[in-house]
Amino acid sequence: GYEEALNSIDKNSRYQLTVINQRIHSSALKSFLVDYQNDDNDIYREEVNNIITDHFFHDQKNFKATKYATFSTQASSPDQANRQLKTLASNFEKRFNESDSALSVTPLGFMERLQLLNSILRPQKKVRVTYNDIQISGLSEKAFIAPNRLEFFEDYFKMDEFFGKVIYIREYPHQLEDRLITNLCESGHELMISIHAKPYDMVQAKKDIQNKQVLNSADIVKQQKENFKKGIPDDSVSD
Repeated sequence: GYEEALNSIDKNSRYQLTVINQRIHSSALKSFLVDYQNDDNDIYREEVNNIITDHFFHDQKNFKATKYATFSTQASSPDQANRQLKTLASNFEKRFNESDSALSVTPLGFMERLQLLNSILRPQKKVRVTYNDIQISGLSEKAFIAPNRLEFFEDYFKMDEFFGKVIYIREYPHQLEDRLITNLCESGHELMISIHAKPYDMVQAKKDIQNKQVLNSADIVKQQKENFKKGIPDDSVSD
């Protein structure tokens, strides 16, 4: 279903999958702890609570992975872009749902997108303004979600009091297991995975394949000639 959904994206559009793996807020931990009774058994209750706390912060089940699909397109006007984007999202959801797995899609509004970006740039801080407040202020949206301080070091960065690191995959292997994202989310770390996809131009793709075939045929003939000079059979050609 996901494969069919991806194939529904046209060559002038782009697709980005963002997976945000976040730890469940520690306030949920309180419901699991044993209450103290101010008696001699509190020392054992403390030991139990320490064990529960340790498991809570290291258990893979205490993470929540949320997935976001972002579509972009080329258009001559905002109205045309809006129509194209709605069609993109509708076709994506339709192709996915034609398989056995139903896809639940919830579009994000202005403030929801702002709050999402804020949760990434300013963890544990909330946006305390409304859309009207932003319009009246005359400031840009980033003024309300930008971190107070950014520091960049050789192989990591610091955003306010939080540390982070960026890892970029330049080339994917020929075969990419479908459990890659799941395995990364089960690693016990807070992380954000972003996959950018650019659809192939099928006309250009066919030309590229034909050119590859011509070059391969030429290489085979060349190697057969070299094999003949060396007395090697013609069918001994490397792939």
